[in-house]
Amino acid sequence: MNQPRNAPPSDEQLAVPSTPPRKPPVVIGLLILVLVAVLTSAIGSVLVYSGGATMAEENLIAAIDESPEGREISRGMSSTELQEMMGPEFWDTMVAERQDTMSARASMAIFLSTLLLVFGLLALNSALWARILITIVIPFAVFPHMLITEDYPPAMLETLSMISVWTALLAIAFCWLPGHGKHSRAVKQARSSTA
Repeated sequence: MNQPRNAPPSDEQLAVPSTPPRKPPVVIGLLILVLVAVLTSAIGSVLVYSGGATMAEENLIAAIDESPEGREISRGMSSTELQEMMGPEFWDTMVAERQDTMSARASMAIFLSTLLLVFGLLALNSALWARILITIVIPFAVFPHMLITEDYPPAMLETLSMISVWTALLAIAFCWLPGHGKHSRAVKQARSSTA
């Protein structure tokens, strides 16, 4: 069916493809915070895995020698005295248990930070459900880092854990800043105009 030459254009011809709205600073800030939390968590986990038994032994020595709780458990002995008294087999068992504990915490941190990354990327359109999931996952993602910082870790690991904790907690605040609602409505409107 041909249209006459002077006929006005149809609605389909007038429809201009709608571009998605620009991401407001609050959305970009949320993504940056999530990425920093995930990245520091991943680097810390790699440090734990690559440190292996050596890092576990250093951590065990620090826990025994530097903490009052460690002194109570070792009955006031230093790590060297405890190692001499118990023998190398017992000490190696303690180091292996410490390494298992550190690896389990690192694995938990990696898993939860992966969830946080996925939900952070899904929140780029300010979807309410994605921001709710971020808010739910972050306390769980922070938990292994709190255990790590309380356990006399090496300075670098403690610093990475604290950065991960604070950026994750800031991400919760960024989830609920006012710019998300307006951006979410603009995304929905852009989608409905292209449909």
